[in-house]
Amino acid sequence: MNQLDFINTERLQWSINDAAVSVAEVARAIGLNEQRLHEVLSGKSGLTFRQIGKVADFLGRGVFFFLQAGDVPEEKVHSANFRTLTNQKPYLSLTLRKLIERIEFQRERYLGLLEELREEVTLFSPPALTGSIRNKAAQVRSWLKLGDSSSFESYREALERQGILVFRTNGYKGKWQIPNDSPILGFSLF
Repeated sequence: MNQLDFINTERLQWSINDAAVSVAEVARAIGLNEQRLHEVLSGKSGLTFRQIGKVADFLGRGVFFFLQAGDVPEEKVHSANFRTLTNQKPYLSLTLRKLIERIEFQRERYLGLLEELREEVTLFSPPALTGSIRNKAAQVRSWLKLGDSSSFESYREALERQGILVFRTNGYKGKWQIPNDSPILGFSLF
């Protein structure tokens, strides 16, 4: 296969740094010689479209992100969800970052559809919680208007009535698995 004529090495290096992984980890993950990846980063060599696709998948970017000229538009790549209260970037695993980015993308599309349909959006307004943890839990259940049903759909509907958009990820199997083999959830506020 032919190597691509242009790969934005600055964006590639930025993405590797942003993912908090080493060049060796990227090379190992995509099945490429580490030295070759160093050569690519220094502009001495290139990658095939298939190889840059593997890099893009591993780093949670689209292929064309690395084929565009110019600097990284950080304000578009990282939203407020990637910041702490002190405006610092917290350590998040690459998998979690990809999940947050997908949730934000879907949230924007969802809000755009609601706007086109002229549907009213319920803005998130959390209740003022007081007392013990048990009392706070009861207050939240009351605020969500939860009944005796405890299915995924009933919880999702209750949360969305309060302005919290619920996403179901694809098949996560792990510690936080909820009943009925439903995968873990992602949340986003309106």
